[in-house]
Amino acid sequence: MVHTCVDEEVLQHLSLFVLRQEYEALLTRLYRADVSIDVVELHDLLQASTEIVVSIVADEQLLATVQGSVLQVLPTRLMVVSNVVTHDDYEGQGYGRQALTALEATARKRWGSASRSMKALLTNRTARGNSTFYERQGWYPLTP
Repeated sequence: MVHTCVDEEVLQHLSLFVLRQEYEALLTRLYRADVSIDVVELHDLLQASTEIVVSIVADEQLLATVQGSVLQVLPTRLMVVSNVVTHDDYEGQGYGRQALTALEATARKRWGSASRSMKALLTNRTARGNSTFYERQGWYPLTP
């Protein structure tokens, strides 16, 4: 069964240590360089009020993830979207789209308000072939 988890909900399906290993592996794939994250740092990220981390999990494996960070630039709130990545074995199965959709819904619920608009900015550089994925979701990168 596939679960869409927001922030600490993921810990109902993965231990913090397994999550760290899976998250490091996905970020290493994304950045094409070894990524090391401290367990405390990851736990703090999952609890931060200015962050949303969406994790798509199945069978004790992290399939996809995305992170959103809120910035207050009055009168607008900006959500900086980063670390959008899907495990190699699960690309093309809709998990990236599922993660982005959950991120957007959670951000509007948590940070949206009638008096302020919210804009989302994608910070991941679009790799060859994935720019149409983001555009179909209505997301456009800050950098070309």
